[in-house]
Amino acid sequence: MAGLRRLQTIALAHRPIGERLDNAVVLLFAAGKRPRASDIVGHSLKQGQFAVTFESEADGPDAVAGGRQWAELLANGLTFDLSGLSPGPPESAEGGVHFYGYDQQPDLTECEALRLVPGPHLVSGGPMIPVIRCLAWLAAELATLEGLLGILWKPAHTVSAPAYFRE
Repeated sequence: MAGLRRLQTIALAHRPIGERLDNAVVLLFAAGKRPRASDIVGHSLKQGQFAVTFESEADGPDAVAGGRQWAELLANGLTFDLSGLSPGPPESAEGGVHFYGYDQQPDLTECEALRLVPGPHLVSGGPMIPVIRCLAWLAAELATLEGLLGILWKPAHTVSAPAYFRE
């Protein structure tokens, strides 16, 4: 196998991409009900549809400033960052204007949120249909998380009940 290059790691520091993408999905939970990274790992094993490929440690070298907790999810060959996991601080639950699948509109100010965005390598490709489709599919897989009250699709400012979103 002469001529093959050996692959090397470019960087080990991995951070959620923050607010750089508008096409984000926000998972809304009742206060104190956000899952931990271990819950997401268990959910991925139960679902069998995506994998958790990396997770932050509260005090480790990859911890995000402010103690924010996150996990990298692999779905259909693409990675997505899920931030705001417990026990760290939640993500913002702002931006919902249109509500679907609810008898009574939820109060977003009382919700704690997780934020799901395309991974850093997809920043420039974030608006592409295959990435958006996989983001929506992954959000639908996460819609069965215990304690989930709603899913906010940021670009459309819509909040859907989990079952409504899955449909």
